Amino acid sequence: SSNIEIIHAPEIVSSNDSPSRIVKNKPNSSMIKSINLLRDGVVDAVVSAGNTGCLLSASFFNLGMIEGIKRPALFAIIPSVNGDFLICDVGANSSAKPNHLLQFAQMSSVYMQYQIKVDKPSVGLLNIGSEPKKGNELTKTAYNLLSEKLDNFIGNIESRYIFDGRANIILCDGFTGNIVLKLIEGVTHYHLESISL
Repeated sequence: SSNIEIIHAPEIVSSNDSPSRIVKNKPNSSMIKSINLLRDGVVDAVVSAGNTGCLLSASFFNLGMIEGIKRPALFAIIPSVNGDFLICDVGANSSAKPNHLLQFAQMSSVYMQYQIKVDKPSVGLLNIGSEPKKGNELTKTAYNLLSEKLDNFIGNIESRYIFDGRANIILCDGFTGNIVLKLIEGVTHYHLESISL
């Protein structure tokens, strides 16, 4: 096809590569070359099945950040019969501060509004209970900040209710979000295997 061009990229990014050194150590990898093509406006998007940490690092160093945003975040859109929802962060930040969660909520809200066409998407904070005083220092402090700064914040949400359609956006730190995402993947695989038996 005239729309496809193959660009030689002899270096390989493995799961053992250090994300913080990928730009310097593997400049001729497909991951770095594709991010550079995006940066230079040659392509409109990059799709990768490679090392997520390296992709995030390459994007951070080669593309930069949105002005005013302190940390990048990863999100996943989860399909549900009660309406698809977005969970953020799912692995970019193993630890986060309340103001990071606020910015994740703001970025996620913009994405949901303009890409998924959800007007005024509701935001829930993933926690071990619905009460404002529940959770660790991060969730308790974040609860107060989100309540003050976000009109679309609905409060805490327990993991057992994330598929109920109560919130369009589920907020958490990347450590927790990655566990939730992989648990969803594992349970889905288990049920599909059980059905096929």
